[in-house]
Amino acid sequence: MENSTALFVKIIIAIIVIYGVVLIINFLKDKFINKEGDTKNADYLDLFTILSKLFLFGGVGFAVGNIFQVIFESGNRNHGMNIGGEWQHFFFGVVLVAIGFAFKSIKEELGKDKGQPKNE
Repeated sequence: MENSTALFVKIIIAIIVIYGVVLIINFLKDKFINKEGDTKNADYLDLFTILSKLFLFGGVGFAVGNIFQVIFESGNRNHGMNIGGEWQHFFFGVVLVAIGFAFKSIKEELGKDKGQPKNE
């Protein structure tokens, strides 16, 4: 689990960049190919859905993985259950879960503004 946080950040950045490129391509397609006067605004609800689920599952994964890592490392050192060790990944997971809930609430608020029912 040495570079797992850096890998997670790189995956998030890649998803945002790819989604941005797709949004730009769709905008250019609507602007120049479809000569309609009422081009739709970019729908960011899908991006917030993807990011909220990714942050929630990633955060839970980091937290549970760190708990198991601490338990198994403390079990290997001695036979008693001394809970110590590295908890950075656990706290990183808690922060990711909080960010995931923030993305979920942003998605719900944007859905309310557009008059769409919120889908979970």
